[in-house]
Amino acid sequence: MKLRTAVLCFCLWSCLQPLGLLACKYNVRDLGFVDLGDEAYTLFCCVRNDTPAQTVSQLTAAARTALGESNIRLELVNADRQTNHPAMQHFKRLAPRSSPAAVLVSPDGQAMPVTLSKPGQLFGDTFRSALEDLAASPKRQEILRAVSRAFAAVLLIEGESAAGNRRARAAIAQAIDQIRAQMKGLPKAIAEPPALIVLKADSLAREKVLLWSLGLGPTAAPQPRAALLYGKARWLGPLMMGEEISEPNLTGILSIIGADCECGLDISWTLGTRLPVRWDEKVHAQVARALGFDPESPLVKLEAGRIMGRRAPATAVPAGYQAALPGAASSTARQTPLASHLENTTGAAQSRAQAAPLPVSSQTASVSRRLLLFMGGLAVLMVSVGLLALAWWASKKRW
Repeated sequence: MKLRTAVLCFCLWSCLQPLGLLACKYNVRDLGFVDLGDEAYTLFCCVRNDTPAQTVSQLTAAARTALGESNIRLELVNADRQTNHPAMQHFKRLAPRSSPAAVLVSPDGQAMPVTLSKPGQLFGDTFRSALEDLAASPKRQEILRAVSRAFAAVLLIEGESAAGNRRARAAIAQAIDQIRAQMKGLPKAIAEPPALIVLKADSLAREKVLLWSLGLGPTAAPQPRAALLYGKARWLGPLMMGEEISEPNLTGILSIIGADCECGLDISWTLGTRLPVRWDEKVHAQVARALGFDPESPLVKLEAGRIMGRRAPATAVPAGYQAALPGAASSTARQTPLASHLENTTGAAQSRAQAAPLPVSSQTASVSRRLLLFMGGLAVLMVSVGLLALAWWASKKRW
């Protein structure tokens, strides 16, 4: 009897093991902390043959200190020797003729001139300050504190309309309440609900780099704008403006962040574009402890790359996104995918929970994985049944 009971328990335990394998141990938020290596901003610094070696050395050392823990890398370009370097097109259009000159280029290809010297100021002090401003700012630090602990962050960039700002705040608060109510049922627990971060209209000039990375200028617009950020300071979804900042739109995108990474959705678009930020070792260690794994691990990166499959444009829109102003023109190139989506989408009232179809490659991989797991589970089940039958036969013979 004891033998038969032990074998029965083993069989039941074996049959349940394949079910655990079907669940992915990562959710979308987890993958947002993984850097797959193609998300760096590049600071191209233009020098010439007559640029003093000391100046180049000072600039390189300052960049190593200021940008070392950021996703911004320095690349020196000698304008006299590297006339065909791709960065030269940016210097011709944007940068001053003085040397050294610098241009910051985002992963999406947009460029911003960077002033390294100012009249009447020491060059060393000026470029050190400029590099620090590229890597960090008060509002970006606030974003990092939020996304490292919370579900996500909603950045509200206030506009000139006080009524529009109030309406946007109310919509964001409603969306945060909706996500808070859903968090208990998530496949994986997340400590805090989404956080609201407000960039007031009178502070825009101090956040020039942050606004540029979102495709915006440092001046206030008539209506507020909002961006969803999560993981390693990733911008998720489109930039919302005015009436587009609604509870359904916000909740529809935010709800994807807590989803299981192999829930059947095409989540390649969720990688988005990272903001230019300094992600230091202290923040990394805190996040790794909270996640239960190291997002910098090569094995984790390999698995994340397999799950994501392919990268979609940073501003791709999930199925069900509803725009309140379908006729509104986009003010920046970064918003073009939203306008295109609105023109080509039919059935605007479809549920925001409707899943987007998997790309063929991801769908095939998912089906193959589940097929292999099913076959493995079936084999375990057959062996377990055989052992159970053998135990029953042995106990019956003993009786």
